[in-house]
Amino acid sequence: MDFYKKAAEAVEKVLNKQTSVKTFAHSKRLLAVVVETLKYQDVLKQLIEITDLLSKERKAIKFAKPQGNPIFLVMVLLHDLLFSKRQAIEAGQGPIKDAILRHKTRLRGELTKLRVRAGVTTNEELGRKAESAAELIPRYVRINSNRISLDDAIAEMKKAFGLAEYTGDDMPIPADKYKIVKHIPNLVAVHASLSQRITSHTLYTNGRVILQDLASCMPPVVLLHELVGESKKEGKRRANEVEDDGLENVGTVIDGTAAPGNKTTLLSALMRNKGKILAYEHVPKRYETLEKMVAMAGCQNVETVLGDFTKCDPKSRTDVTHILLDPSCTGSGIVNRLDYLTEQENDDKEAQDERMSALSAFQETIIGHAMKFPNVRRIVYSTCSIHEEENESVVMSTLIQHPEFNLAGRQSCLKDWPTRGHSEPFGGDSVKAESVIRCTPGTDLTNGFFVACFDRIDSAGGVADDGHKQAGQADAQPAKKRRKNKKKSAKSAKNIIIV
Repeated sequence: MDFYKKAAEAVEKVLNKQTSVKTFAHSKRLLAVVVETLKYQDVLKQLIEITDLLSKERKAIKFAKPQGNPIFLVMVLLHDLLFSKRQAIEAGQGPIKDAILRHKTRLRGELTKLRVRAGVTTNEELGRKAESAAELIPRYVRINSNRISLDDAIAEMKKAFGLAEYTGDDMPIPADKYKIVKHIPNLVAVHASLSQRITSHTLYTNGRVILQDLASCMPPVVLLHELVGESKKEGKRRANEVEDDGLENVGTVIDGTAAPGNKTTLLSALMRNKGKILAYEHVPKRYETLEKMVAMAGCQNVETVLGDFTKCDPKSRTDVTHILLDPSCTGSGIVNRLDYLTEQENDDKEAQDERMSALSAFQETIIGHAMKFPNVRRIVYSTCSIHEEENESVVMSTLIQHPEFNLAGRQSCLKDWPTRGHSEPFGGDSVKAESVIRCTPGTDLTNGFFVACFDRIDSAGGVADDGHKQAGQADAQPAKKRRKNKKKSAKSAKNIIIV
């Protein structure tokens, strides 16, 4: 019964947004029960209500001593009895198991009635269905160039999984095909059904390939834009096409919110495993995950730091030139294949608004801290949120508070990516809106995401280090006049936000 108690606690935490389903991936049995219970939660709750189980078997449920709300323990037990392959509660005899088995006949009868009312013939059809947008999102496989080349990895994937290149545009990608992603170096898309086979293969277990969403790859590529070369062959971008003089222009790179390590390891690959990356994580368990991933990916240029990035003294790190920030956010853009399992009708909007307000304040704080590093030239800020309050509004507020920075222009921020920012939070400034990146699940085949890049304004004329004019930045003017104009534009933008 201990297993079911753990499963019940997990279901409750997921539904209360205290954790995610992926937290339980370490145990296949636990993950399966949690996911399946969430899938059939609506039917299970109806059965509990129809049979009045919680009231009729109150003593037996109390004797089991569930960790939280007893309904979740009853739900996981009913799931195994009615929806699992064995249709049995896999636990020793006990009061709560005996109590539920006393209602087995009626429960199955009521389940049949629910199928009839729903106009379906199988129990499977009673479960929640995945969102169409999530079903179309492929599984993205990043080739870790620290350990293997793109061509060698594709050759091995072809052999191991029987894949052929897909040149079409219709989604989802066929299960026997792969597709090169044109916007990100060394990224391949495959059908989501291949996930388990990939994670069981030595390509994955040896760190040669990493499962990483397309959107998650964008921040490192934007941060190190000057290092990412473009192959003329079929427009494919390859991370190993980096000029040596480009690497020499990059000082120490910081990943201020590094765990679990996907972005950190991509930074390492883009830098050809050279230079220096400081990867910060202040939560010990997440730090352990970061360390393992960095080691598995063969990142020799990464130094992991167990500590809070916002506590790092900027003045002591004059070597830092680039900073990546992907701080905590609402996660509202994540529409992976499990999101539909946790949607609740009674979500507290007021509590959500309060949380979003607190998060946006922290997001501004961490960006502001990064801007204190005396020699930082480029800062990338990203979220997996779709809310303007965490995205464009945070960026605009930051620009007002830090006139020494401006948005990098679209030219150096994945210029060919079609979905860009919203102009309203920028006071209608379409140039600024075009400079930031958005990802929309329904159209971009990725999770909802946002990326903005700040460049320090060159004192000589406001041109970014990569040679591209910054968003909303005028042509070079005398410094004195330019500072005056900046104050005016900041004041104007601030007034717009207040209104």
